Amino acid sequence: MSPQIDAMVIATAVTVLPQVAGPHSGRYGEIVTLLPGRRVEGVRLRTDEIVIGVVARYPATTAEVDAAVRATVHAAIGRVEFPVHLWIGDIAIPRVLSPGITTGRRSARKLPLPSARAWATSRTPATRAGTTP
Repeated sequence: MSPQIDAMVIATAVTVLPQVAGPHSGRYGEIVTLLPGRRVEGVRLRTDEIVIGVVARYPATTAEVDAAVRATVHAAIGRVEFPVHLWIGDIAIPRVLSPGITTGRRSARKLPLPSARAWATSRTPATRAGTTP
């Protein structure tokens, strides 16, 4: 197989794993395979190594992610005689952690605003001109 086909096959196989939220191109974008007209993020193929960059999905452990990615790479392209390195660049946590706790700005609970009628009845009456309380 060509490096172009290998990179695309590996990237597709790894991103469908339940332990992986998506590809990660490394700290400076160095985990990438450059192809004519496109980039395959999260896979770097060299003659002496394969580097895979992923965003792990919580609650998977690093050992689970490592085992799943290595098994998927070996199943996708067969056994290789050089090492497969894994870079876990980030961890994606779910939006809702428990019924009352959420993460992120978009998932924050919105408090109901009081209606205009409730606001008008809750105010203390203003004093009228010329009268004393």
